[in-house]
Amino acid sequence: MRGTLGEGGSLGEAEARAAGFRSQRVKKEHAILPAALPFLEELARAPGVVRVIPGRIKRGQGGRGFYVTVQYPTESGFKLLLHTANVQEAFVVTRDPAATLAWLEEHMPQSGSSVGGRPDTPPSQE
Repeated sequence: MRGTLGEGGSLGEAEARAAGFRSQRVKKEHAILPAALPFLEELARAPGVVRVIPGRIKRGQGGRGFYVTVQYPTESGFKLLLHTANVQEAFVVTRDPAATLAWLEEHMPQSGSSVGGRPDTPPSQE
């Protein structure tokens, strides 16, 4: 029977391997920027968050410290950009996007931006 404990109460090989890639609901199958991991683990405990999936790492333009921006909503939550000297994508799967965004507004490392804002773009003058 797949997905259940085998004889002796142990997980099957595939399930044990998959479990090793997740800690605190953060998928760790691929590389994660060292500065981003503590934030992602904290985010995984935020209201409504089901899973955090780190994505691609792109070469950055130098660092202004660690900060996070919300890029756009997805069908299951939203996409974040985690900025250090490099930039990593992260996808957040959430049951309650509004509660998760409110948590981010309060806890997100920022560089002069608000949720969804870009730190290098000055506020518009209207």
